[in-house]
Amino acid sequence: MLSVNLNYIKFVKTQKTLLLNNKFILNNNIYTILGENGSGKSTLLLAIVKMLNTNEFIIDGSVELENNNLYSLNDKKLSEFRAENFRFVFQDPVSAFNPLKKMQYYFDLTSSSEEAIEKELEFFQLQKYAKIKNYYPHELSVGMLQRINIILALISQPKILLLDEPTSALDLPIINLLKNRLVEYVSVGNRIVLLVTQDIPFAKNTSNYIAKLVEGKLLDFLPNDEYSETIEI
Repeated sequence: MLSVNLNYIKFVKTQKTLLLNNKFILNNNIYTILGENGSGKSTLLLAIVKMLNTNEFIIDGSVELENNNLYSLNDKKLSEFRAENFRFVFQDPVSAFNPLKKMQYYFDLTSSSEEAIEKELEFFQLQKYAKIKNYYPHELSVGMLQRINIILALISQPKILLLDEPTSALDLPIINLLKNRLVEYVSVGNRIVLLVTQDIPFAKNTSNYIAKLVEGKLLDFLPNDEYSETIEI
């Protein structure tokens, strides 16, 4: 169970409140947060894993997992706890990779078997690991980098998987594969997937629960079937 209790997030320079009174509990399901551009979706996601720059934001609240409050841990323990329990898939896959590092560097960091890596690469319709591992980021398309970014998160098998606009660089067949893979992912063990997106069809097809971020406040997560197909953001 992930318990989020963020009283407020403010900008340091202006003291303007960006997000206010965002409190929710997540269990073994797929959750989606919908919202307009600039509504604070990505900021909320980063706040959950305490990755916001404290020189730019003031955060008051707590995020608890397994009786550990991320906002009470020192930097060393926070880094270890995040690495053990969370994986974050960023919206811009290009910036997630060091242009001087080959793909093998990132796969090696996961300590996953080559068999597990190969299985995910095949599922997401990418080349064999023997080829993929030797590419630099600039040698791959944005869509391929996004798929690799997702694969790196999946094979690490985190308890909490967070995805920021995961479909933005993917075409429809791959989006359908991602949907199937996320559903499969939460079916094993006590795992949680939380994603933010403006892709309403993907949210409807994938999520167990959906909430909308409006004027800095996240409305209640409601079961998927309580949202109409014409929901607007």
